[in-house]
Amino acid sequence: MSRSLRVAVVGTGEVSRQVASDLALTDGAELSAVSSRSIESAESFLAALGARARAFGDYAECLADPDVDLVYLGTPHATHHDLALRAIRAGKHVLVEKPLAMDAAAARDLAGAGRAAGVFLMEGMWTKFNAVIRRVFDLIGEGAVGEVRSVRASFGIPFPRDGSSRWRADLGGSSLLDQGIYPITLARVMLGDPTEIHAGGTVRPDGVDLTGHLTLGYPGGRFAQLSWSMVEFTDVSATISGTEGVISIHPAFWTPERATLMRSSGPGATVPEITEIEIEREGFGFVPMLRSVAETIAAGRIENALHPMSETIATAELMDRARALLVAGSA
Repeated sequence: MSRSLRVAVVGTGEVSRQVASDLALTDGAELSAVSSRSIESAESFLAALGARARAFGDYAECLADPDVDLVYLGTPHATHHDLALRAIRAGKHVLVEKPLAMDAAAARDLAGAGRAAGVFLMEGMWTKFNAVIRRVFDLIGEGAVGEVRSVRASFGIPFPRDGSSRWRADLGGSSLLDQGIYPITLARVMLGDPTEIHAGGTVRPDGVDLTGHLTLGYPGGRFAQLSWSMVEFTDVSATISGTEGVISIHPAFWTPERATLMRSSGPGATVPEITEIEIEREGFGFVPMLRSVAETIAAGRIENALHPMSETIATAELMDRARALLVAGSA
């Protein structure tokens, strides 16, 4: 693919606005179209960005546009499976804002459809592409903290009760899917799939979970402690601890610009050796992911090596288990 990847942004919420803005900073990709439930909304979105692209008030018309290579879905969780499947069947590559789907079964269905159609499909887990996170993962791979023994991560922010999709059961509102997915993804990258899982939290009568916390157990005493909330603050940093050191990822850990490695400076030393990692965020933070998506598609691959579908599905399976425990505990 010698030309830029032409991207249609579907949905006109805040995250879609940030993604569309970051496309202007991404080599190998460009904003080609915006699709919303009304043409007026799409046109207003483009005007606010000051961007030149086609506006659609009908998703089918957007999918029929031959100048659209990839669809980015920034719509409510409950719409992801249907809209992604329609894009796949139209022969478009697809990048879906996390979560890929409401549950693991729907994620597996989309993965199969994408493979059968030979199109690129990825969940938009931008954290994995963040430059600080990549450096942290590299350091851990080099043995900087020794054997990883535990992970702690939390994402709690009280969001405005504005009637948006995160508060609506019919649109897939869920603190677990919206926020909990980040600490759970980090724990899975570092420790894999747990052998034990304990969960608690609060779930409204309509099924929308508002808070949650997990303790994950692994062989040999390794563990992860994770929490999330959309009604209260919790610490928004993360730590990865090992036998020889600890890495702290500073707020907000899912899109960081700083991390600190602390390890022993030698036998019997009482003052630790500190290494600071500071890398400025590109745009709103989506640029590294968008760049990687464009490069992957240009290379003719249908999955991204940093975030393949197998990882998305495994995380969805863990979230299914967590949700079942949350619901049972709130019954």
